Amino acid sequence: MKSLIIGIARTGSVHNQVLNPDTRYLAMCGTAPEITFTINCGQNEFFKEMEGLRYDDPAASPRGISYFQELATTIFNDIKYVKIDKNDSEALHIRFVTSPLELAQIPFEFALSPEDAAGQRFPLLAHPDRTITLTREVRQESEARYIWPHKPRILFAWAQPTDSVPYEDHLRSLKTLLTPLARPKENVAYP
Repeated sequence: MKSLIIGIARTGSVHNQVLNPDTRYLAMCGTAPEITFTINCGQNEFFKEMEGLRYDDPAASPRGISYFQELATTIFNDIKYVKIDKNDSEALHIRFVTSPLELAQIPFEFALSPEDAAGQRFPLLAHPDRTITLTREVRQESEARYIWPHKPRILFAWAQPTDSVPYEDHLRSLKTLLTPLARPKENVAYP
């Protein structure tokens, strides 16, 4: 799996941490040249469009989805580090490492891939020809250290705004997968 680490920092003061079209960001990726870009969205506009993604008004969802697809795709295009090579089918892991807190609210998962030969665009993370994953990380002052609990907990959640969700089947499958890890048997090798 290929890994692409993209670091994003903000120039200027950190006093407000809100989206502003006048704020300049700096993107870095390996030894590639740094790129300066802006995000054409103010905080109030962001909140207004985010309201369209709520379950209580399904008619507003297409507009909100379209808005955030355009916003996230524009950011990826401006950064220029995320290029989809049609001949490359190897899995790609994109790691966003940021320090500006206002970027944590942007749904980068809505980004669309570049157009293919037929002029089609797909959600970047659901591309039919290539597995692409995205993780977000916050730049730390020191190395991150994790202390795992002795008794781990798993959050299992589902939403059912209109159609029925087979959550019982999903829960049963999850329990089947995790049982050997929770109560391993001696002398049994698990994959």
